[in-house]
Amino acid sequence: MTDQKKKTPKEKKKTKNGEIVKERRGLPRNNLPIQLPDNHTWLKQPNLITMLSADFNTLHLRVLIALIEKLQYSIEQSANHVPYQQLSIFREQTVNNRIIITIPMMDFGVNANNYPELRKTLLQLATIPIELDAKDPVTGTASWAISGLFKAYIPKETHRRTVSFEFDYDIARTLVDVEKGFTKYIKEIAFQTQSKYTVRMYMLISSWKDKGGFSITLERFKKWLRLENKYHKYKDLYKRIIKPTYEELFEKANCWFEVAEIYRDGESEPYKLNFKVVRAVLTQQEEEFLKNHKNKLYDMMARQFKMSDKHIQKVLMHVTISNVHQAINKIVDLAEYVTQNWNTITNIPEYCTKSIIAKLMPSEGVIGEERGDED
Repeated sequence: MTDQKKKTPKEKKKTKNGEIVKERRGLPRNNLPIQLPDNHTWLKQPNLITMLSADFNTLHLRVLIALIEKLQYSIEQSANHVPYQQLSIFREQTVNNRIIITIPMMDFGVNANNYPELRKTLLQLATIPIELDAKDPVTGTASWAISGLFKAYIPKETHRRTVSFEFDYDIARTLVDVEKGFTKYIKEIAFQTQSKYTVRMYMLISSWKDKGGFSITLERFKKWLRLENKYHKYKDLYKRIIKPTYEELFEKANCWFEVAEIYRDGESEPYKLNFKVVRAVLTQQEEEFLKNHKNKLYDMMARQFKMSDKHIQKVLMHVTISNVHQAINKIVDLAEYVTQNWNTITNIPEYCTKSIIAKLMPSEGVIGEERGDED
């Protein structure tokens, strides 16, 4: 990572819907592609895990990430709508009705000299309560489900370099269930920081990078980071947590954020934060990937819907490296729909143009609302 002189982002105030919005202007951008880690690893994890509330430190999070990496095949199956009873984790890794996963210590991102600290971390992690968004099974009301994450079997012999984790079915299902969407992020970027807040924020903004941004109440934001009893003044929260996290991610990760504070009239503390998620400039390989897929989309739309160049260019303006697969899937679905309903559609090229663009348009969301991200 390259260092640069940091300046405190300036504020810009405006009024919207009777609320005062203070926008923090970001640092000057160089608009160059970032240097991603060599041989980087993309991981998918359920949004339920991204949004869990737990007092994890950096090493705790690395253990969690290693578990998520181990479960990638089951998560991919879940994303493809395979029933959870048929996921590989429930078919191949079950012992006495418990889920068992074994992971080498080297996969936790620490060197051998720090294995004693890792053992201590695993002992802590097995007993830290976590809070997950859930519904009460009796009343059906929105609730916090409070539980331990796993039972860990740590070898007594110091020469043994693997750890086994035991999960009950509900926790195991939470680790792979993408019904409420998934977060896709680069493992090496999450591993390269020593700040637990940077790891959590990187995961969070990664889950919204295709939507453009999100809103979250200050109360929920602090609860998510387990800061309910700290930083009673927002300026301290911004100075100690938000600003350092922003600076650590800015033009060093594949996405970062800019923040605006939302105030109710007459109140001195914000009640809500609006996060704009900023994507890094594409690398040369990504540019080539996107170019090739846009050419493929052009041919599909011209062939399937007889769309003119004018219509196609309207669609391609909204195609990004993140939603190009959504565009392909939408065209496939539309082709089937048009084949079955062509006689009810007045203008097929115009109809398809609007339908595809509507699918691709980003929109900000509110954390707390259920949603499902797509790859």
